[in-house]
Amino acid sequence: MEHMKKLKMVDLNANALTGFDEVITEMTPNIRSLDLGHNQLFNQGVEDPNMEATFTAKLKEFKHLRKLVVQGNPFIGEPPDIKKQ
Repeated sequence: MEHMKKLKMVDLNANALTGFDEVITEMTPNIRSLDLGHNQLFNQGVEDPNMEATFTAKLKEFKHLRKLVVQGNPFIGEPPDIKKQ
């Protein structure tokens, strides 16, 4: 997705993603809709104690994000809260 500054919608539904930390949000600053549903985010088999904090911080980098889909992922506990403070 490098240098796609006009990209507004990304659908990564059902891609077996286990993480999202490699996405460089500065290259895609205008994303408004992000579908990460039905992947393996927060899978218990992945041992990363900072997984939720990393994921939440990365999502907050999307300044124009209005729609986020994460249903169908094996979250441990509650899905992350990305509301801006």
